[in-house]
This record gives sequence, structure tokens and C-alpha cells, in this order.
Amino acid sequence: MNINKLLTTIDTHTEGGPTRTVLSGIPVLRGLTVKDKMEHFKKNFDDIRKLLLHEPRGHQGIFGAVITDPSDSRAHMGVFFLTHSGYLNMCVHSAIGAVTACLEMGIIEKPDPGNCVILETPAGLVSLLPCYSGNRLNSVTIQTNPAFVFIAESELDIGFKTPLKIALVFCEVFFVLLDVKQIRICIDQQRIQELIDIGFKTIEAANRQFDIHHPNNPDICQVELAMLYEDIDEKRAKSAVISRTGTLDRSPCGAGTGAKLAYLYVINRLKLEELYVNESVFGTKFEGKAIKAARVGPFEGILPQISGSAYITGWHQFILEGKDPLTTGL
Repeated sequence: MNINKLLTTIDTHTEGGPTRTVLSGIPVLRGLTVKDKMEHFKKNFDDIRKLLLHEPRGHQGIFGAVITDPSDSRAHMGVFFLTHSGYLNMCVHSAIGAVTACLEMGIIEKPDPGNCVILETPAGLVSLLPCYSGNRLNSVTIQTNPAFVFIAESELDIGFKTPLKIALVFCEVFFVLLDVKQIRICIDQQRIQELIDIGFKTIEAANRQFDIHHPNNPDICQVELAMLYEDIDEKRAKSAVISRTGTLDRSPCGAGTGAKLAYLYVINRLKLEELYVNESVFGTKFEGKAIKAARVGPFEGILPQISGSAYITGWHQFILEGKDPLTTGL
């Protein structure tokens, strides 16, 4: 058998969200920082992303994480993130998955109690605190970059009888938040396709209607995700997060949870350090807190803290066999 590529991965799911962490088989990535290395990978080795995340080896809902050497001496490792359709500077559920995989497999050492694992990502340094019971890793708590509310309330026309009230919030990417009680549907597995359709339309309409811009990064200029949510009570909600490619996040969405925390804090419905639970359409949960008020440019926000558990689902050696015509998947 003629093998053209051999790639070693560990697969995990974080509260339902799958991540394929690539450990070996990647050519040498050049660059001074992890962000530089991601750009080098994107320009030269995007076929590897497609091979691992597209069918027949992957699927539309899977994410990837590529482990690299960090450039910052404070970081334990570098990592950047892949999706079925592209790249992310930061992904909460994949960061939790990658750190869990590396801790459980002994790739990075278990830190002393109370100490964090530091990742260098294209978005900057990210701290993750593992929570152990003896030698068992129960969960990981991550503190993201500041989240802020871009627009606390506006109206958006997506084709219903009346415009819908929405909010625009940034947490690693821009989200449009929509309370589904306005359209009399619920967050339920039986309504997934309907939720995907509404989320996709909401993102498209928001990008048409609003001038989206990050005050510190002009390259961030569009809504990427829609969070459709259903409040259970003041400190708990169910949500479905949809991407602009029409993909449902299988997890409750870590960044989306951070966005919801920022929104609730800014509209005075959540206090600092209050526990908030965000539940996915499948019943898995992230717990979150707003641990500190923050401002990003002129916008109010918070530092979000999000906790969840990841589980190893397999370790793999993927190959590209010499006569396989699907060199970049389907």
C-alpha cells in the first residue's frame, strides 16, 4: 500500500461538541507566533484540514485543533483551531477538548492544584484550570478574552409578520442573540432543522442591516453565529447556536455562553460571580460566570469564565492512500 499522508489525532467531545486534535503528521509550520503558524498552515496545508474534517473522515459539525510549539514562554503549548469551512482564532469547546486530551494522554503534565494550563492561541494567551478528583479529570474551566455588547437591543426583519428583537454581542466572534419565544418555537431536538433555517436567516439579515466592527480589530466585521435561546429561568437557558454555513453547534457553545453572560450582565440581569447554566439542544451543559466587568473600546462587557467536561472518544492514525481520489474529502 502506498501511503501519501499519515496523521495522528486524538478525538474528544466537549459537552457534545467534537474536536479532532492533531498531534503529528503536520509539516513544519513557519512563523514567530502561533497566529503566524496558522496563516502558514492555511496557505500551504489547507488540504490537511479538508482531509481530516470533510467526509469521509469527518463531517460538517466537527472541529479541529492543531498543536504547535508556543512562542510565548508562559504557554505550555500552542494551538490553533480548524472548522469544516475554515479557521478560528479561538474555540472554547475545542480548547477544553485539546487540553483534556493532552492531560489525559500525558502530553502535558498535570499542573499543581490551583494552577492553570496556558495555551498560546491566535487570539492570545488563554488560561484553563483543570478540576481533578484525585487523578480523575472532571472538568476544565476557561477564561476567555473580554466579551462585549455591541448592540443591546434592536429590531431585525427575517421574514416574520413583525421584526424580531435581537442583540449583537462579541465573544471571540460576533453573535446575534434571538429569544425564540418571539416566534413561538422551542429549543428541541425535534425542531433542529427549523432552528438551523432561522439561525441562518438571522445571520444573513444581521450582516445586511448592521455595520459590524470590532473596535480593536478591523478584520472582524461580520456576524458569524446566531444564538437562538429559550430562557428556563433567570439563571438557566437552552440554546441552539448556528453558524453562517448552516451548521448546528453540538455543544452549548462556549463562546456563545460567554456572549450570553455579557448580554445579561450589561442589561442588569446577571451579577458578577453569579452562576449561569447554558444547555444545548441535546441537554449537555456549560456553566459560566461573569468574573469581572470590562470595556472594549466604547462597549461594556465582562471577562467570562466557562466550565465544561470533555471526553476522549478515540485516537486515530488517518492515512491518505496513494490511489485515493478524494485527497481533500468531499
